[in-house]
Amino acid sequence: MIFLILFLLIIIIGCIAVGAAFGWASATLQDLPELNPDMLRNPPQASIIYDRSELELVKLSTDQNFRTTVPFVEFPKHLIEALIASEDHNYREHFGVDIFGVIRGIIYGGAMGGGSTITQQLVRNVFLTPDPTFDRKLKEMIMAIRLEQIYSKDEVLYFYLNQVFFGHWAKGAQSAARLYFGKDVKDLNLAESAMIIGLLPAPNEYSPYEDYPLAKRMQAQVLDLMVEYDKITEAEAKAAKDTEILLIGLETVQKENFKSSFWTDYVIQVFPRIMYNAGVYSSEDLAREQLYNGGLQIITTLDYAMQVQTEKCIEEVIQTNQVDAGNLRWTELREDGSHERQVAAVIVETSTGEIVTMVGGREYPEGESLAWNRAVDSLRQPGSCIKPLIDYAPALLRKVITLGTVFDDVPTSWGDWQPKNYDNYYFGLIGIREAFARSQNIPAIKTQSVLGIENGIDFMKRLGFTSLTDDDLFLPSAIGGLSQGVSVLEMTMAYATFMNEGVYTEPLCIKEVRDRNGRTIYRSEPKQRIVLDKQTNYLMLDIMKTAVTLPYGTSRVGNLGRPTAAKTGTTDDFYDLWFCGGTPDYTSAIWIGHDENTAMTDLYSSGIHPRIWREYMSAAHGELPARDWQEPANLVRMPICTVSGMSPSPICPSWKIVNELFLPGTAPISAVKCNVHVEADIDVTNNLLATPQTPSYLVARKVFIRRPIPLPYPLPYGGYPADAAEEIPTQYSPSTGQGTVTTPATPGGSGTPQLPGGTPINPGGFTDPPQITDPEQTAPPISGETTDPFPDITDGEDGQDPEESITVIITEDPPVSTDPEEEIIELIENEGG
Repeated sequence: MIFLILFLLIIIIGCIAVGAAFGWASATLQDLPELNPDMLRNPPQASIIYDRSELELVKLSTDQNFRTTVPFVEFPKHLIEALIASEDHNYREHFGVDIFGVIRGIIYGGAMGGGSTITQQLVRNVFLTPDPTFDRKLKEMIMAIRLEQIYSKDEVLYFYLNQVFFGHWAKGAQSAARLYFGKDVKDLNLAESAMIIGLLPAPNEYSPYEDYPLAKRMQAQVLDLMVEYDKITEAEAKAAKDTEILLIGLETVQKENFKSSFWTDYVIQVFPRIMYNAGVYSSEDLAREQLYNGGLQIITTLDYAMQVQTEKCIEEVIQTNQVDAGNLRWTELREDGSHERQVAAVIVETSTGEIVTMVGGREYPEGESLAWNRAVDSLRQPGSCIKPLIDYAPALLRKVITLGTVFDDVPTSWGDWQPKNYDNYYFGLIGIREAFARSQNIPAIKTQSVLGIENGIDFMKRLGFTSLTDDDLFLPSAIGGLSQGVSVLEMTMAYATFMNEGVYTEPLCIKEVRDRNGRTIYRSEPKQRIVLDKQTNYLMLDIMKTAVTLPYGTSRVGNLGRPTAAKTGTTDDFYDLWFCGGTPDYTSAIWIGHDENTAMTDLYSSGIHPRIWREYMSAAHGELPARDWQEPANLVRMPICTVSGMSPSPICPSWKIVNELFLPGTAPISAVKCNVHVEADIDVTNNLLATPQTPSYLVARKVFIRRPIPLPYPLPYGGYPADAAEEIPTQYSPSTGQGTVTTPATPGGSGTPQLPGGTPINPGGFTDPPQITDPEQTAPPISGETTDPFPDITDGEDGQDPEESITVIITEDPPVSTDPEEEIIELIENEGG
């Protein structure tokens, strides 16, 4: 009876257990994850950024996505056989779950290979968690069976070897091969394959970087299993065990794969916006997620070889300045190890706007990412580099000036504002071309006065400047006094507009994007808009070219030995040094300064910014044939007097006559002659007007100027202009005792001067000038060039013309040079503003 009762109890308990087990299994199976094939075929993996020639620059890896998937055919046979022998020797025979393996795992606690098949491990890695629970184990087994009903054995191996964790941050066998051996998985030998498969039970613990002897023991165990299951011979196993393992080094991998640069940071920052705007992704957040996990191939516009060469040129010129001038300020470091004095530069392909070089600083901060990029993030005052952008180009476009326009370069007040030229030196009546070449401030401000600051700011916005505000709607903006400043990239693209026939192009940094399967999902196209018509743009190009070629041109140090158009810029107290310009092939802007405003008076007269620009731009052009810009049709070329902007009269000095360019309908009337140059007889003993009583042997006829608007006396500030000495005298020779002339001589000598009281006199011999029948015969043939007997005052080196930031007292008139080309010393101007 007792046995019967016990038997019935066992049956009852068994039924209850079976029922409970069935209920548990049913509930567990209700919660099975979906077998999402995309999670198998498209696991998160690192995107790679390339340069324009598809040289790999950086893999955008994190410790979550350091994975690169490769096709199944790239996995070596011995790697696959090592995996099967070590993890699941019955893999080819079972249906996803190895029943005998499960029983063996239960009996021996996993010591004989465990109870999970390769398929189960894959399911656990992709769809489940590693929690050691019965629920998870049951789900794993059911899903493994389902998986093998959908995919072949080779497909499961393909998923597995591209998915599983191999230690540190390596996901997938390809990443493991790169992490440990610095090679692709297809190039692994038997010894290396056995070692990384030996890591699988405990990847970080068995890592050769953590415990090399233990990693070797695990490798030997894998090789022995391969022998046991007839995958290799004992001789092959022994040879593999004896093969030297060459590890690339964890620090090397970290530097190669987790490095940042100013360029890659820039690409990372703009990628989401570009992809969203192009309609590739539905949001910037999705584009950002794909950037890090989508396994994208991002081909950028960077020319890596040119980038390296540019950085080299910068440091070489800096080193020369440091040695020659004893300038140790180039080596001063901040607390974080970065240089105090920095350089930023951008080079773009002129016609396409593709950025080929970006220098965001002299070094990238070690251990950082998304560092401060001075080429993009810094907004700095542009100095005189702004003059083409805000003054001259929009004024020419609106036809409020021409290249023949003359302004009086004299101290001038605008309310309480009293701007100055460099070293407070003024030239007087000066044409636009010369004013631009010498980078005089007063003519630029006067240009802005007739243009209207609203029009200047609007034009700059059309050139892509985004930081301009209502606070910039004031005249100081005409010479670079902005409320916030501009970036190096913005300046580069603005100047590229001039180099590209007046067409503004948005900067391009990405040429093409391919998905993980190599399918192109994005290809860039230049986004352009016409800002200047070709004729007006050519006028700007022409004066920028002469700023490079004229002996007193402030941009001449940047001459590339090929057609070059450029402009210098320097701000007050030498906080910022700029040089911007280019050719039909490449355009570039460079900035030198400190992150915090710091005076750099030690660079006064060094001309280092155009020298650096010239060096790296020469290297960028290499063997490219020299090209010039084609002059558009319908421009008018005619001789003018640079003092009046009018057709020259016979008495205009030859060095004051140039063949100038004009837009159709804006050229001076050839029949209306210069009325600024006048001629008079003077007493050579005192340079005053001669009278009938002056002995004839003391009388000489000379040419003077008569200002359209007389100079005020006294001037509001500063000194009198250089041409004040050329003005016609207002007094007669005192030997006559006749006093002051009230009506000066008229152009060409016609007219009758009068004494106080209206008594007319005839100083003798004033005659009307003959009419010019062929004006071209009186002018030199080269556009914009002059024979100037009064070259600019220099500070002793290279013709540098420091502006208002450095004060130099002028004690005498500029020296007369019989050959300006030989005597003038080449320096670059440091502009004020």
